[in-house]
Amino acid sequence: MKKFNIDSIIFILIGLIIGTAITLSVMLVINNKKEEKIDNKELEFTAIKDNEEIDEYFDRLSTSEDKNVIKSGFVKVVDFLFYDEPIKGKKFSDLKESAKLKIIKAALYLDNKIDKYFPDYKESISTKSKDMYTKVKSKSVELYYKLSDKLCSNHEDLCDTAREEFQKLKTTLKLSIDLIKDIGGDGIDSLKKWYESFRESY
Repeated sequence: MKKFNIDSIIFILIGLIIGTAITLSVMLVINNKKEEKIDNKELEFTAIKDNEEIDEYFDRLSTSEDKNVIKSGFVKVVDFLFYDEPIKGKKFSDLKESAKLKIIKAALYLDNKIDKYFPDYKESISTKSKDMYTKVKSKSVELYYKLSDKLCSNHEDLCDTAREEFQKLKTTLKLSIDLIKDIGGDGIDSLKKWYESFRESY
């Protein structure tokens, strides 16, 4: 029977300790990377795959109090809503009317946060060719109206929900009739009538 040298045993133990330490370190690094990916997923607009994820993204963005998230998401929201730029192959125009209304609602909340935290931000990023940033609130209300009008001609239950949600928006965000004064087009009169029909929500 072979006898183990005490030095050999010590080297074996040291090797096991070092191996265990390295393995634990690698596992911690991998777990931290996974956690970072999970945390960053909320900020990654490109991670959205379908309508539900789009809804979730806009909900998180509109309810976030993180100023960096709000600021970085604002331009992406405008581009998605008004320039139909795709997210993972999905465009705003591809969504159902009910999904579009949810997104417009979230966009209005986000616009309100931009005004609160960064009063001059919209003006600073606007250009002659792209001045939609300063008109987000009025254009969103106009878009909400057009979609609601379309829903009301086909789906009474969804129509009622859309109107109730707009009442909440008017009250919570203090939306006034003045915000649509610059909207042009043939539908402005019907938009004003529609808007004024919610006066009792104040």
